[in-house]
Amino acid sequence: MGFASGLVSQLGWAVESTAGTAVTVTKFQPHTSEGVKFEVNRAQGEGLYGSTNGVALLSRHVLTTKSVSGDFEIELTDKSLGTLWRAALGSTTTPSTLTTGVYQAVFQPGDQKSAGSSLTVQVGRPQLDGTVKPFTWNGVKISGFEFGGNVTDPLNVKFDIDGWTETTATSLATASYSTTQEQFTGAQLTVAIGGTASTTTGVVGVTGTSALAGVKSAKIKGENPMATDRYYANASGIKAEQLINGYRTYEVELEVDFISQAVLYDLYVANTTTALKLTWATATSLTGSNNPTLEVIIPAAKITKAEVNADGPDVLAQKVTFTALYDGTNAPFQIRTVNTDAAL
Repeated sequence: MGFASGLVSQLGWAVESTAGTAVTVTKFQPHTSEGVKFEVNRAQGEGLYGSTNGVALLSRHVLTTKSVSGDFEIELTDKSLGTLWRAALGSTTTPSTLTTGVYQAVFQPGDQKSAGSSLTVQVGRPQLDGTVKPFTWNGVKISGFEFGGNVTDPLNVKFDIDGWTETTATSLATASYSTTQEQFTGAQLTVAIGGTASTTTGVVGVTGTSALAGVKSAKIKGENPMATDRYYANASGIKAEQLINGYRTYEVELEVDFISQAVLYDLYVANTTTALKLTWATATSLTGSNNPTLEVIIPAAKITKAEVNADGPDVLAQKVTFTALYDGTNAPFQIRTVNTDAAL
């Protein structure tokens, strides 16, 4: 008998060609946690039947609709995550060649009803006898994501999900993991603020930025509000495809030493619009100046929080929140990756 603990659990996913039509999972990534739950909604008839015991009838206890929700957290690496970024943001993208063997993929907010936005996800959960039992969910949409952390830590990314239903009858996929990935760390982060954003051939860039000093941690959050309760007749309690039904939000939360009031606090008070760029890049050279990179750009951000308090003898720190807004020209939020993935 092998291990009978989470040590032998696994997590994989694949893109569905048709939303809700399950496929075999083919991509795998080491995960740090998963909290996906399958809910079968139940109803109880309350008709009166001359009872003297005050207990509802077993025969009137019925099942109605089904749903999947929760999250999973995986290691944030330089490659192999393109299909997840695609599902999280909604834009269609095909990696473009920067140079031989090096590719750039760009992810921006788009239609999460389009092909590539719906996933099949499978988790292998080990029983105490060592048997890893497969739990497979179809029609999975990413309703939110969060990544980042302290400059001293390796990075993970958490995806919030909503799905249609669960099966335990699908065989456990054979997991295979990339041996050439690198996990990003907070120490690789550079943060730049200000400058001018522009879009060239669909890619947002920022020029004339200034490095932001004193950053101790950075966290990026995205929320995709969705109609997750689209239950109809003729569907056996299975929901219809989840649709965006509200404004998306993208935020960057920074913890920064209070070096200068003018740098961030004055922008907050004046409600000044600024561009923001965060870049994680490993030391590995792929070709020339191209290193494995994860880049986040907000072309037009408002600082919606800039707390700074002298609440002790330590160096003062600010907790600053940047909120992305649409300037009418550039994509309001962009993730760009540089790696050796020729396809998502």
